[in-house]
Amino acid sequence: MTSSAALRIPADERARLRLFAVDAGPVALKALREPGEIDPLPGLFGVNALDREQVDIFSLAELGEIALSDYLITGGGIPAEAIEPDRARLDAVRGHVMTVRTAAFRGRDVTLQLGSELTLLGCYPEERIDVRQMPLPSDAAQPYSGHPSPQPKVPEPVRRHRMGSLLVLGALIFFALFLWVLA
Repeated sequence: MTSSAALRIPADERARLRLFAVDAGPVALKALREPGEIDPLPGLFGVNALDREQVDIFSLAELGEIALSDYLITGGGIPAEAIEPDRARLDAVRGHVMTVRTAAFRGRDVTLQLGSELTLLGCYPEERIDVRQMPLPSDAAQPYSGHPSPQPKVPEPVRRHRMGSLLVLGALIFFALFLWVLA
């Protein structure tokens, strides 16, 4: 593998998606998409390990009528304004592409050695979902502000049945102790 470019991913980088064009033969593509015992993907980047769950390799023909730019926005979580400057160039790409999320490098500082099979098409920020808890305006939403649930009422026949069962159980215990003392 001839190294054509180096690309540094800092350890503190978060929520970025890199898009690569993949120029490999059918056998190599099959091995990349469906690795056997030995995964060739980390070697393609010149790294020892890679979280494969954070990498997608696919043919643009698989998208059907969906443009690559639209796929990145809707399926990749990339803000439309980040894609817009590259839209025409991305939509003109043919063949196979690979998306690699920053999480694939597991928070390590790595320098990728891109082989001739890969061409970096772009690096885009992923939309971040704001997960901070919003204040709830209702007093009822505040902790310990509700009324305790009333205890369910046990119907009278069930209560009597319980008492009868306890009396029978008590009598059996008394009878068992009586027999034990006699023995």
